[in-house]
Formats: sequence, structure tokens, C-alpha cells
Amino acid sequence: MSAKFDCQIEVVLRVEPSLLDRALTPEWQDSFYTFEDREAVAAHLAYNLVQGRSLSSLDGWADCEDSAATVEILDATAWDCAKQSGG
Repeated sequence: MSAKFDCQIEVVLRVEPSLLDRALTPEWQDSFYTFEDREAVAAHLAYNLVQGRSLSSLDGWADCEDSAATVEILDATAWDCAKQSGG
């Protein structure tokens, strides 16, 4: 049986602003995701990049260079993890 942990990491997302803006257009949101604001788009991108996905592999950004959005984990040795109850 494996233990479950909730982990928080601090990252820096570097992204071309046009990638955030295009994800907020009605046309884009009709085809892909509905985001409330630029912060929600940034969180989506950061999450997927931390998971090891490339920008061009994500729905809606297949035509983009992977270098247009990058994520840097600030301190991989200091992840803040708390054991979940029951896990």
C-alpha cells in the first residue's frame, strides 16, 4: 500500500503573453478550455509543464514552439509535502 501526500512546489512560469491572451478569446474557448483569466491559463500551463508535457502537446497550443512556455522548479529539495489522512 502506498502512502498519499499533498505536495506544494514553487515554480516560475515564463510564457509569451500572446499565449495567455489567445486562450481567453471566445473562439479559442469554444474549441478548447474555458479560463476565467490569465492566471488560470498560467496555472494550467505550469501544471502540465511540471508533469513533463511539452507546450506543443497540449490542446490549443500544438502550433506553438515549446520554448514559448517554460517552467522552472525553484527548489526541488524543499518541496512542502503533508501526508494525507488515510493514505
